[in-house]
Parts: sequence; C-alpha cells; structure tokens
Amino acid sequence: MRIKMEKSSGTQWIFQMGFDVEREGDEKTESQGVTLVMDRTTARALDGTTVDFEEIEGKGIFSFKKTSAPD
Repeated sequence: MRIKMEKSSGTQWIFQMGFDVEREGDEKTESQGVTLVMDRTTARALDGTTVDFEEIEGKGIFSFKKTSAPD
C-alpha cells in the first residue's frame, strides 16, 4: 500500500492511498501485516502519525492522526 502526500490549492495537504510497488528510495514500514511504502518527503511528514480505518455513518474512511508536535 502506498501513501502519497500532495499539496492542494491553498495551504492544505492531501494524502492519497493506493496499491503500488516499492520503488528505489522509498521508506517502508509494516503494521498489522500491511506493508506501507512512501517517498521520503511523505515519510517525514507522517512521522509520528497514526493511520486508522474507521466507519462513520456507515462509510469506511482512513484517518491520519498526528501524535507528535510538528518540526
């Protein structure tokens, strides 16, 4: 599973997730049997972040929760 961070219009960031292969220079981590890959910029931005799957009002969503203060 790849996580990618892209800047949207304005000052917000969008995180995207999708199936992909590992590429040279990627950071890789494994959690609960799921391998996550991301480029170094995304990995640094997500350092200290928990990714969770939740069901809200019958819809499944992924949430990103920062657990550490920004640099």
